[in-house]
Amino acid sequence: MKLVEQLHAHGIPVESELRPELLEKCSFVVDSIFGYSFKPPVRGIFADVIAAVNASKKPVLAVDVPSGWDVEAGPLPDSVAIENSTVCVSLSAPKLCIERALPKSCKHYLGGRFVPPCLAESMGLDLPAFPASDMVVLL
Repeated sequence: MKLVEQLHAHGIPVESELRPELLEKCSFVVDSIFGYSFKPPVRGIFADVIAAVNASKKPVLAVDVPSGWDVEAGPLPDSVAIENSTVCVSLSAPKLCIERALPKSCKHYLGGRFVPPCLAESMGLDLPAFPASDMVVLL
């Protein structure tokens, strides 16, 4: 709830349901339905939301991983998942599924300088350099 309160404090409207007229009015969709720890399959009303976003044909900016994807394998056969990602912003480190399944037409960014160099080294992460004070880099 704290995130919703922060959005309201910044004058950003928050909707509790995805109505067709909302999709018609928007230029693109920010996909942040699930977090990094999501495991397919998509359940409940989320399948309807993803189907509506896909049917809208609106461009999608996926945060970390497109919703419905397995974080390592990407979209699974016969699974409901976001299909229209035109931009993906991986957080902290690029995810395996992005390398394996993201269409070449989709721009892929790494967002944030969240991983200290010693941790990146211990985990064997080869992270790109962030120019100057940039918080996002195109991969």
